[in-house]
Amino acid sequence: MLIMKGKNSYRLGVHMMLASYEIAQKTTNSYDDDHECRFLINVRRNKLLGYWAADLFGLQGMERENYARSVVIADFEEPGDDDVLRKVLKDCQENNCSLSRQAIRSQMDKLMILAKHDILSDQYSSDFNQELLMSFS
Repeated sequence: MLIMKGKNSYRLGVHMMLASYEIAQKTTNSYDDDHECRFLINVRRNKLLGYWAADLFGLQGMERENYARSVVIADFEEPGDDDVLRKVLKDCQENNCSLSRQAIRSQMDKLMILAKHDILSDQYSSDFNQELLMSFS
């Protein structure tokens, strides 16, 4: 164990505090980036699910776009995916579309893979991510 006294002790303490602060900043930034990435992936998946369901309902143009946005917004009702699943299932029933809960869940899982690829790949820039975030506001 190294014991330092005087000015050297103070310097070591300052360096250790700075190093701890830098590590904490990197961890916080990493967490924020990861949280934002997961959020963008969920938004993308929900928008794709909305397009998929809108196509099943025969919606086109702005009706299709608005429906996809409504699916994205439905995800803010409660934590998890159940709110989105319930919305799409209810809308399927209202549109005489005979899809089961399991079929919708399966499609959500498939679209999650596609959404991860879309968000994490270079084909989507940060401008796209900003547009995606703004698309449901």
